[in-house]
Amino acid sequence: MTICWEMWKNRNAVWNGGPQSTGKTIVKRALTLLQDYHAAIEEIPQARPTEAVKWHPPDYPFYKMNVDVAVLKELQATGIGTVIRDGEGKVLAVMSKRILAPLAILEAEAKSMEAAVQFAWEMGFRDIICETDSLSLYQALVGYTEAPTCIDAIVSSILRSI
Repeated sequence: MTICWEMWKNRNAVWNGGPQSTGKTIVKRALTLLQDYHAAIEEIPQARPTEAVKWHPPDYPFYKMNVDVAVLKELQATGIGTVIRDGEGKVLAVMSKRILAPLAILEAEAKSMEAAVQFAWEMGFRDIICETDSLSLYQALVGYTEAPTCIDAIVSSILRSI
């Protein structure tokens, strides 16, 4: 299957004006892809069944801002988004945008939070509770740990904004 995938990618590259790869190169890329796949699945620990995480509304007078990110390596971009809800779960504001930069996941999470905080302030929300799925970012923002060097400036910017 990986050979077929690489052949298809090569055909598309040639179709779009790129160079044509030799059969040997296509097979070599397919084998590398397969090896990468096997290495990746070996590193994934078997997850124990856990209870589903349920969203809880904030207490009055607060708003809850959920922030998330998608790293789009093939596009050399990062997608960021946020949703702000009230105590009844009603969506009050939504923001999504693309950053044309190939960020690492932690940097992307931090940039997403920075953009979300700025968005919330611009929309007039002051009493917000932020949710992120990045434990490192959360711990740095609440002061449990020092921010990793790669996001230190972003964390400082977020803290100055609030």
